[in-house]
Amino acid sequence: ARVGLGCDMPAAGYPVPVGELHMAMGRGGYAGLVRLETGALNVAAAVDPDALAGSSPHGLVNAILVGAGLPPLPSHDAERWRGTPPLTRVGGDYGAERMLRLGDAAGYVEPFTGQGMSWAIADGRAAAALALRAVEGWSDALLAEWRLYRGVRRRESERLCRALAWALRRPWMVSAGVRVLGLAPALAAPFVGGAARVPDPLSPVPA
Repeated sequence: ARVGLGCDMPAAGYPVPVGELHMAMGRGGYAGLVRLETGALNVAAAVDPDALAGSSPHGLVNAILVGAGLPPLPSHDAERWRGTPPLTRVGGDYGAERMLRLGDAAGYVEPFTGQGMSWAIADGRAAAALALRAVEGWSDALLAEWRLYRGVRRRESERLCRALAWALRRPWMVSAGVRVLGLAPALAAPFVGGAARVPDPLSPVPA
């Protein structure tokens, strides 16, 4: 699994205007850049641990940006970079008696499509519905419903994320995809729709 890197830096001259998101992909990972309301440049990246072991965070992100045709980031205090644990994690059981695991606590996938928050909100709504019923009396059927929701329905939503994470490790596939979508942007519609989809509402497990 890749790890995350992030940094906010005063880079007023870097060519990322307010309201635009720039993405760069390379062999060592990918990086996104956006201008914050404060005027600072926010940089976030998902990188291969092996590539990071042979470089500094700043150097590795610069290599990704330059390889994609963007200028390097200005030099700054290296202590501003922050890191994360692996960006793909599989949790254990989705719950236990009187306990439901939701959001990142139940597992997460490399967040290239930015679905994490929508999944967490959907989890919260579903867990609240079960909690209201649990107040009246806990039963194993509630946990069975939660396992079904998490193990089947959310797994379907995560399929696109896993497929994209796999493709992003193959630069030739990314280049080919960009060229095809440049000629026929409408082909991206099913992927965009899939990335935006949240799990269906909870429904009782059949008896």
